[in-house]
Amino acid sequence: MIEKFIETSDNSNKVELSVDEFKDLLHLSPRYSPKNIVSNLLLKIKKDIVKYHPQFDIKIVKSSDNQIRGFSIAW
Repeated sequence: MIEKFIETSDNSNKVELSVDEFKDLLHLSPRYSPKNIVSNLLLKIKKDIVKYHPQFDIKIVKSSDNQIRGFSIAW
């Protein structure tokens, strides 16, 4: 799903998504928490996508009160 997103994106090679946008992109349940995304998915996603897009990186974006606000994806 992320690979399709990358391939269909405009010329930009970086995007920042809110937690809800990221959940929509991955077709995750709205009840899936940001903490679960970080602990269960991010490393697996990076490991898979880097095979096809060597520059791929995904970072957690936090608010000033240290809450996960979204994810920054670069490729």
